[in-house]
Amino acid sequence: MRDFPFWYDLVLLLIFAWTGTLIGFLSLLIIHDIFTKKYGKIAGWIISFCAIFLGSFGIYLGRYLRWNSWDMLTNPLTLAEDI
Repeated sequence: MRDFPFWYDLVLLLIFAWTGTLIGFLSLLIIHDIFTKKYGKIAGWIISFCAIFLGSFGIYLGRYLRWNSWDMLTNPLTLAEDI
């Protein structure tokens, strides 16, 4: 097994993190533009806010409360108690 230098791992991790963040913001921008053109400016912002809130809440449930997506089907009552 080869040992790679620290900077190589750091650069690789930063590139993947930047790419994921950029793709996330671009997809949110696309959804915002679609809803703004179809339903108006306020609806675009409401959808954007809801998407950010739900995504953040999902990260909180998975990261800190240790729930997975399939727990909605297998343990819905326990999940509802934690929420």
